[in-house]
Amino acid sequence: ITLPLVTIISFGFKYGVPLDADIIHDMRFLPNPYYIDSMRRCTGEDDAVAAYVMQSAQAQTYLDMVVSQTEFVLPLFAQEGKTDIVIGVGCTGGMHRSVAFANALYRRLSDDGQPVEIVHRDIMRDRAAEQAAKKES
Repeated sequence: ITLPLVTIISFGFKYGVPLDADIIHDMRFLPNPYYIDSMRRCTGEDDAVAAYVMQSAQAQTYLDMVVSQTEFVLPLFAQEGKTDIVIGVGCTGGMHRSVAFANALYRRLSDDGQPVEIVHRDIMRDRAAEQAAKKES
């Protein structure tokens, strides 16, 4: 069986769930870097933010669970004829927690030989809104 291509999409719930997602994971239970001044304007791509989000035992346990779930369902989706699977990873704004977790998931799946790609849908969306508000004032 050829395993489906996995596309991981990080997103912000406040901008809506990706409509093409087959599976959604909610990261709003993880510590939020938004409330730490030095990290607020950073993203989950930044090492300090990723470390902050992923350092807890809960984050690591959940990552293990998501990897296990994904590896379990992929051959089953393939049997049903699906050639691609979209996994949404969300947090409030799609900039910190979802990005850090999506990147960790991407690394784990690709290290296991799974065809996988990643999209950070809303990573700059809050910043773009901020810039627009500044221009108007």
